[in-house]
Amino acid sequence: MSDLPLTAKKSSNGKETESKDLKFGSGDEDYLKSTDLSLALGAGLLFKNYEIRVGISNSISNLEPDKDSKHEIYNRVFSISAGYRFGP
Repeated sequence: MSDLPLTAKKSSNGKETESKDLKFGSGDEDYLKSTDLSLALGAGLLFKNYEIRVGISNSISNLEPDKDSKHEIYNRVFSISAGYRFGP
């Protein structure tokens, strides 16, 4: 997988203490697994041409690449969107 320009910053008491480039994969030098399996649920309303949607998504796979680690990392997403439909 090609390198992605993502950086993680760690801070304490409002002061940055550490900054690292994130590496994705399943090797010893990687910070997160490169794939995620999630369950998603969403709903929307359409009134005339206006639309609003809400959704939630939760990981069901641990993104921590170290199998011996006591830490678990999961994605959780809540989304809201609004739109206008052009045409019929």
